[in-house]
Amino acid sequence: MTEEPGGSRDSTSYRRMPVMADRICLLCSLAAALIAGITIVGWLIGAEMLASLRAHSIPMAPSTALAFLALAFGTVAQSRGGQWRRGAGVCAAFVALVAVSKLFEFISGHSLGFDELFVSAPASFGMVRKGRMAPLTALSFLLAAMALGCLVLSRWRRFAGYLATTVAAISVVVLLGYLHGTPLLYGGAIIPAALSTGAGFFLLGCALIAASGKGCWPLRALSGPSAGSLLLRWFLPVVIAGTILNDYWQTRMVERTSLNPALTSALATLAFAVLISAIISQVARIVGGRIDRAEAERNTAQENLRSLNANLEKRIAAGTAELRRKNEELQTVLADLTRSHEELKEAQFQLIQAEKMQTVGSLAAGVAHEVKNPLAIIEMGLECLKSRSDLDAESTTVVYGEMREAVNRANIVIGGLLDYSASRELDIRACSLQAVVEKSLRLMHHEFARGRVTVVRSFSADVPPCHLDAIKIEQVLINLLTNACHAMPDGGILTVSTAVRTLTANDVKWEAGDRSGSRLRQDEQVAEVRIYDTGPGIPADAMDKIFDPFFTTKPTGKGTGLGLTVARKIVDLHHGRLELSNVPEGGVAATVWLRLPSSTS
Repeated sequence: MTEEPGGSRDSTSYRRMPVMADRICLLCSLAAALIAGITIVGWLIGAEMLASLRAHSIPMAPSTALAFLALAFGTVAQSRGGQWRRGAGVCAAFVALVAVSKLFEFISGHSLGFDELFVSAPASFGMVRKGRMAPLTALSFLLAAMALGCLVLSRWRRFAGYLATTVAAISVVVLLGYLHGTPLLYGGAIIPAALSTGAGFFLLGCALIAASGKGCWPLRALSGPSAGSLLLRWFLPVVIAGTILNDYWQTRMVERTSLNPALTSALATLAFAVLISAIISQVARIVGGRIDRAEAERNTAQENLRSLNANLEKRIAAGTAELRRKNEELQTVLADLTRSHEELKEAQFQLIQAEKMQTVGSLAAGVAHEVKNPLAIIEMGLECLKSRSDLDAESTTVVYGEMREAVNRANIVIGGLLDYSASRELDIRACSLQAVVEKSLRLMHHEFARGRVTVVRSFSADVPPCHLDAIKIEQVLINLLTNACHAMPDGGILTVSTAVRTLTANDVKWEAGDRSGSRLRQDEQVAEVRIYDTGPGIPADAMDKIFDPFFTTKPTGKGTGLGLTVARKIVDLHHGRLELSNVPEGGVAATVWLRLPSSTS
């Protein structure tokens, strides 16, 4: 919708207000300085008419003119900013000092001799003397100097408008007195303010109000695009001007003319009503234009919102259908992943079991030897009972006891082998880690003896029970012990230790791409099993491959390459860690870390 001309002009005036305020400040300051300059010239050439602006009026004092010049200069300097503000502060301080000294003279009755510097032998004007600053003038100068000081000190700037408006109000009272022919304080013992002084203060007050800016009162209330500010800008000047003109007409013009007072009053009222009506019409056009524009913008916004809502509903429906389709695809993928995961678990379990059965095969010779000795004892007992029928009851009991002990020993060896080879799921229970290590060492006893391997035990009594599957951990330890024996074909020393260890930052370094969900953390305590051998160690080029499936350093037919792969998988299922490393003294150290019950989730 096209903007109303009145509204356009009002908006333009609002945007240009800072520039207009600077110009008003400069023009009013220069006008006040011009009045003061004319006054000083009048005193210098003896033409008091120049200092009073009209006959039979008291002239402006030279000290008053000097103070006006200082304030006008300070106001202009303050508006320029920068280093000029310091000069404005000096001017404000000078005028405040002069005003305070004149007020002190008025209150105490003692002259400080400031006016005497300019007019030493003043003439009289009624009961007072000319060339002296009036008390009301001194008070106005003090208020104006304070307003200028507030503008210089930015944190007090908000008070400048109030002080400047007070100065302007006092000057209006003085000017109205002259306008109505009854100047303020004329005929008394107190020096009245001159007409030129009132004009100067009105100009100076307007300059200080403009300098305070639209952020301070009273310009804050008059500026801005709001309806309240608009009404004030249009009505306030008209009401003030109409009131002053009406009073002047009633008090001055009616007395000097022969017109009918009732007729002139009616004409003045009619003229004022026409003026107010014109203003109201203009304001209504501006406000109405704003309302029309706001209504048009609201309707446009509603239409746009309605269109956006329709498009949004379509997009939401399309998005919902797409999400439903994606969800169905995800459900299908999830079902496939679940099935693949179950198949992978079954394959892993079968792999573990296959590796276990291979280990059982390698242990068969040792187990046969362990079972052969109890069988020999049983055979000798049976032979003894058969050949010696004269055995007494005590000897028979001893033979039966030895045979039963041999049966128990064989039962323990066979039972351990059966438990080890059993196919079952992971069975986590609280177990003694030392007992699991000891059982693994017993199962490997024949291998150690055949390979001339000396086992050194270093078990810590501080290791608490751990949550683990004893059979699966036995499988891991037997694999590691078997590898250690194979690494020492000519015999050697095998050290097996247990301890509680607090992990350091170097212990918990992980390889790139590792996505384990249960990593061991720094400062976490774990149960540690270490197996050291005195073999030749692992070649450097094979160290990164030892956990790869089907990789082996053993001769053909001596290994499948799955032992360490399965062992690490079993330890991972326990949320632990298996590492192999070469030791500086020679040989390999196999380390198993298992979480303690306090850190197991």
